[in-house]
Amino acid sequence: MSGQAGETPMISAILALLPAHAHPLALAHDPDGLLDDPELGAKLSERGFRTVQASDNFRLWLAVDDLRPWSADSPVLVITPQPLNELPFEIWAQGHRVELGLERFFPQLSLPVVRQLTPAQRRALFVAPTPAGRLSRTATARYLLQHVFGADLPGLHQPHALLDWLRRLHGGLGPLRADLSGLVSRELGGVAVYADWPLDAMLTDEAAFREHLARMWVYAPSRVSPPGGHLSDTLGHLARETRLTQLLAQLAQAIGGAARWEDWCGLAWLWAEATGLQLDDAALAAAHAGDLAQARVLLDERWLTWLLANYGPLAGQALPQPHHLYHVLPWLASQRRGRRVALIVLDGLALCDWLLIKGAWRVRHPEWHLDERLALAQLPTITSVSRQALVSGRPPRAFANSLSRTSAEPQLWRAFWQSEGLAPGVIAYDHLALDRELADARPWDHRTAALCLVDASIDELCHAATQGTADARGSLRRWLAGASRAIEAIISDLLASGFVVCLGSDHGHVEAVGAGRPADGILAETRGQRARLYADRAQAQHIAASFADTVLWPDDGLLPVGVHAVMHTGRGAFAPAGERLVSHGGATIEEACVPIILIEAQS
Repeated sequence: MSGQAGETPMISAILALLPAHAHPLALAHDPDGLLDDPELGAKLSERGFRTVQASDNFRLWLAVDDLRPWSADSPVLVITPQPLNELPFEIWAQGHRVELGLERFFPQLSLPVVRQLTPAQRRALFVAPTPAGRLSRTATARYLLQHVFGADLPGLHQPHALLDWLRRLHGGLGPLRADLSGLVSRELGGVAVYADWPLDAMLTDEAAFREHLARMWVYAPSRVSPPGGHLSDTLGHLARETRLTQLLAQLAQAIGGAARWEDWCGLAWLWAEATGLQLDDAALAAAHAGDLAQARVLLDERWLTWLLANYGPLAGQALPQPHHLYHVLPWLASQRRGRRVALIVLDGLALCDWLLIKGAWRVRHPEWHLDERLALAQLPTITSVSRQALVSGRPPRAFANSLSRTSAEPQLWRAFWQSEGLAPGVIAYDHLALDRELADARPWDHRTAALCLVDASIDELCHAATQGTADARGSLRRWLAGASRAIEAIISDLLASGFVVCLGSDHGHVEAVGAGRPADGILAETRGQRARLYADRAQAQHIAASFADTVLWPDDGLLPVGVHAVMHTGRGAFAPAGERLVSHGGATIEEACVPIILIEAQS
């Protein structure tokens, strides 16, 4: 099927069911998340669609009603996994109804396997040859490995072939999930040469694959992982040089072609690893200073362009994977399935920080399974905006009265889980007190079903780093030897108590240089040196015009009406000219692309 320029065949097929300028209100029954595709979301946005998703009919009705008047030029699209006839009657009666589902597009395949695919993987499947007959679950997995992922299973018995395929997999459509990774693991599990390879992790986690490659490059094999346990600590300067050179080449190749959320997630991981390597080796950073600066400038420019076009549309794509931070709680609720849930917020945790922490935790806790994903922080990336969105499950416009403070977080956390049917007595929120014994600091008991714990120590050490990110990196290593141990004990205790633990960050951070402090009356977090919030749009426009490399963020429907954000887009700050600091609030990939990690005990 041919479509418009830039449309893949699958996107064209779905868009044909949702024509532009045809219906003021459209209703899509989407049980398999076909409309969660970021590329499809961008196309729907181009057609003027304003998307609505909600966890219950009352919230959905409110959201749809807020978008009145509806019109064919600016239509509302309701996306729901429930049958359309279960929607509120007023909405059902007025809407153009569309039935979507994987069965419609892939009738010959086992749907439980196809449901494990990412949107990009499904688009690749759409153009694969149609099977002659209906395939079983295992046969579907083999078919997908061959026709979507280009895997020659017998050929993968050779290490060079496997490594080359994994490189292409993670650089393209990867990673593999559940049935697919399991099939490859079983196929290769009996091959002697792979006896000490972490195959399961290499198939599902690009970082684990890269770490295994790096271990094969170590120039000092007699060294073992140090107490901190981070891989870069085991690498000599030559090995770091090799890896950084490879990363810079990958970044240069990938930045220009990044068009999808998945592309930028891959770039965020690459840039975080490159940042960590240069922070851990001053000589390496000096030798590659020009290349790193060039990559940083290009990354900032392309990321901002993409973010301006896609930040709003991605807000409409909450499930099956969260895209914005305020999607995380609804996603956690969908994962709960009657289990106890704990959200631990490490305020200010950047992706680069997480890579260092993960290396240590993997050594100390091999019994933990870490399921990693990235989400967009709420803009501007100041704590009172982004952390409140994370712990409330609501966009910033929903907590307009507390936008400049965080004291409402306990009430917002409880309100969300009460709306999910939990009783007030089983919901708990607290700030971690890491200087106390766990028995004294334990803010939960046998009744607790939904727990939120907030720790601000990483954010505090970043703000205290007067010598820049290298200073913050050293403080983080000391944190790993101290406060981290207390958090790890809490996580272990939660897992032993039957909790599923979600570790989340509200924003990252960057090293910035003061560009001057505006003389204005502001509505902003005290230490939001990279962003300002204004109630007066004219004043916001004036400040944006007065400071280079800033942007007046467009109305994306997420901030409250009448609140206007001015953010630094480069590496400047609203601070005394020339002052060097580590801060947040802006829209760089380091600040806005944050890790969300589901931690479970290995079965």
